[in-house]
Amino acid sequence: MKEESPFLYIQKALHTQLSRSREISNFAPAMGKTTTQLAKELKTDYDRNKLGFADAVHLIALTDSINIVEMIAQAVGHTLMPCPKECKGSLDLLREVVVLSESVGKLCGESANALSDNSDLGQELSAREREKLTGLINQLLSQLVCLKWELKQ
Repeated sequence: MKEESPFLYIQKALHTQLSRSREISNFAPAMGKTTTQLAKELKTDYDRNKLGFADAVHLIALTDSINIVEMIAQAVGHTLMPCPKECKGSLDLLREVVVLSESVGKLCGESANALSDNSDLGQELSAREREKLTGLINQLLSQLVCLKWELKQ
């Protein structure tokens, strides 16, 4: 049995996402296609009707399908991260990274006591604790990306 390509899975996910919300008819004209034509191109069981790369990117952008972009990144062994809203100068960024790193470190240290030796990370953390930790980590990652961009200039 032939293994399914992760990209075929992504195409199926995009088709399912649009079919559930009946959005194919809304987006087909914006792409210069009929509803029937776009629906067929999204169906993976038609060998001759595959969605082209440019059309797929256009459709992903029109629908703001971040989940599909995440699937593509995972299929090639990467992760998706939102662009930082604003980047400051190198020195300010470095200071912010240090402060955020300290906050994440303190919170991780506090959370370590809530984890037993045989639990999965976060298993015994409350939803509030997980949300706080995730928020700080996301802020830190965003600022690290800014700093990386700034240092490469």
